[in-house]
Amino acid sequence: EETMARNIRLAATDGIPVAGLQERSLVLTPGGLLCMANACGVTVVDTRNFRTPPDPLPAILTGITTSRRRLPLHCTSWTLNHGEDRLEIVFSALYHPAPSHTHYRYRLRGLDEKWTYTEAGRALFTTLPPGHYTFEAQAAVFDGEWGPVLQRDVIMRPPFWRTWWAYTFYAL
Repeated sequence: EETMARNIRLAATDGIPVAGLQERSLVLTPGGLLCMANACGVTVVDTRNFRTPPDPLPAILTGITTSRRRLPLHCTSWTLNHGEDRLEIVFSALYHPAPSHTHYRYRLRGLDEKWTYTEAGRALFTTLPPGHYTFEAQAAVFDGEWGPVLQRDVIMRPPFWRTWWAYTFYAL
């Protein structure tokens, strides 16, 4: 019973059990049914229900917070003050037929030019140095094309003792 419950839990997102399949136990019928033998019996999945979206999906923002506040999603740029050293950006493709097969990549240009790949749709940045950055994210479903790039500017202000007017005061 514990094995059956585990297989049912693993199959809950898209109907395909990811563990417990028997060797040489897959059959694809001419009608598009995929039959898989596992320790609990046979799982039958209608493959016609697994369709990729017709166009690449855009990633959209679903949440953004700093260590001190929640920021509005509709802004094209965010300005962070010194001390807001934890920036968490949450994004999604909102593809409900197969959320476990949605993949994301993101980067913070100005900090790192390489993409970070994830299935979580969440980016966390800590201890950002003062500067101007561009957050970018993309989504893909199954092994499809990457969707359009989501872009937002992030400006991290320096502490008051590292501003131009502070340096002017120091010079005087």
